Amino acid sequence: MRAEEFDDASVEELLRKANECFDMARSPLEEKRILEKLHFRPSDDAKMCLLLEAQFYLTAVARKRDEKVARRDFWMEVAVIALIGLEILLSLVLGVIAIREGRQQPMCCSI
Repeated sequence: MRAEEFDDASVEELLRKANECFDMARSPLEEKRILEKLHFRPSDDAKMCLLLEAQFYLTAVARKRDEKVARRDFWMEVAVIALIGLEILLSLVLGVIAIREGRQQPMCCSI
């Protein structure tokens, strides 16, 4: 997989590739089943390479998910800032209106 294809790959594709690597590098406890299916036993070096490749795919998945969360958090912060700005603007406008109305009322009896 080339770098461009890697960046364009979806999370599902990357997870599928990682699972393929994990399936090919089964644990020693499952080797009998693997031997029956694949008719060969991967060496420890090959297993290590497969596990490193799976880790590579999973790191990319984590990065893509982190980017999605960061983008969501950014827009939530923008919305909160906009709401705070609207609240300040409304309080200023309504404060000015309240002061005008207060000045227009006649003075009450003074003692």
